[in-house]
Amino acid sequence: MCKYYYYPAWHEPATTVAFVVNLKTWEALPEDLKLCVEMACAESTSWTLAKADVQNPPILKEMVEKLGVQLKKFPDDVLKELRRLTSEVMEGEASANPAFKKVYESLKKFQADFNYWMESSEWAYIDGIRL
Repeated sequence: MCKYYYYPAWHEPATTVAFVVNLKTWEALPEDLKLCVEMACAESTSWTLAKADVQNPPILKEMVEKLGVQLKKFPDDVLKELRRLTSEVMEGEASANPAFKKVYESLKKFQADFNYWMESSEWAYIDGIRL
C-alpha cells in the first residue's frame, strides 16, 4: 500500500467508458441491434459511474483510517505546470496528427462549454456547502 494519496488524479480526471466498433460493421447492423448496443452502452456507463460514486468514499476512508494512507493535494504550482505541459504535448500532437487534432479541438470546445456550465452548477454548489 502506498503511503500517500495525491489528488486530484491528473492522469484520469474521470472514469471514461468507451465502446469501439468498426464503422463498416456498425453501419451493417440493423437499426434494432444498433439501438440495443446504444442502450447497453448507456446503461453500462450509468452503472459504472454510479458504482464508483458509491464505492470510492468508503474505500478512501478505509485507506486513510485503517491503512494510514495520507491524503495530499498537489500544490497549485504543480497543477499549473501539469496543465501547461499537458497542453504543450496535446498541441504538439495535434499539429502532427490531423485525426488527433480533430478530436482534440472537439474536446477543448466541450471542456470550455462544460466548465461554463459547472461554474454555475456543481462547482457553485460545492463552494456553497463549504461556506
